[in-house]
Amino acid sequence: MVVNIECSASLVALHEACRALQQRNCSAALVSGTSLLMGPHIFKIMTDEGVLSREGSFKTFDASADGFALAKGIDTIFLKRITDAIRDGNPTRAVIRNSGNDCNGKNTRHKPHPDPIHKSHFFGMFMRKHGWTRAIRASLSAMVRELQSGTRWDVLL
Repeated sequence: MVVNIECSASLVALHEACRALQQRNCSAALVSGTSLLMGPHIFKIMTDEGVLSREGSFKTFDASADGFALAKGIDTIFLKRITDAIRDGNPTRAVIRNSGNDCNGKNTRHKPHPDPIHKSHFFGMFMRKHGWTRAIRASLSAMVRELQSGTRWDVLL
C-alpha cells in the first residue's frame, strides 16, 4: 500500500498497518516512510504559506513557532500482533495499544495548515473512545505521537 498525503504519510501508513493486523488481513507489516520534496516550486509554495521556518528551527507548541525545518530521513518499523510475537519468540521493543487517524480531507483554506478545532475534537474523542483519562495516560503510556507542523497554526491548539 502507498500512502501519499501532505504531512503525515508515515503515521497514516502505521495506522493502516495496525488496522490490517487487528482485522487479520496480514500476519506482519513493514511500514516505511519518507518525504520527497521534488523541484523548487514546492519550496516557494511552502515559503509563501509560512510553512518553512525562517530561523531554520522547529518550535512545536511554542508561541514563537514560525514553521518547520526540513531534514532527510526514513522511518521503518516492523509490526506484528503481540500474541504472535510472543508465540514466535520475537523480541518486543514496544507495544502499540491504539492508533487513530484524523485526516479530514482538504480544509476550507486549501492550504497545508492543521484545523485546530478538528484536531482538538478528534484527540478528545480518541481518548474517550479508548477509555484514556489524564491519570492513566501518564501511567500507562510511554509515548503519544502527535503530528505537529511547527507553524503558528499549531499554537492555536
